[in-house]
Amino acid sequence: MTWNVDGELVTKTIDGVQNVVTEVPWSCSEVAGTVTAKQTGVVSLGYNPASPFTAYADLTEAQVIGWVQDALGPEAVAFYEAECLKAATFANDDPTDKATLVHVFASYVPPETKQPAPWAAE
Repeated sequence: MTWNVDGELVTKTIDGVQNVVTEVPWSCSEVAGTVTAKQTGVVSLGYNPASPFTAYADLTEAQVIGWVQDALGPEAVAFYEAECLKAATFANDDPTDKATLVHVFASYVPPETKQPAPWAAE
């Protein structure tokens, strides 16, 4: 599975700090035979002045991908990787298929639990 920054980073000046990355367009892709399956998205990042800051010019793609995956969370990362693998494998099963790019349109929805408010009478 390959993860990439897939476009331009969005930056802002926050609390006097310039070039704080606030949005990252990302993609993950998987190749199976002649088929490449690609999922894309955008993640918003928060700014924490207590966290170490890396100057914009010193950022690496690996570091920013780490931020993307941290923001998505391990369940979402696993979900998107599985969807890419499934799409690439399925599309590659067609023997008439030539080199193909398959766009994956899957959205991770975190599991949720509905509960009554703790002050509600039961």
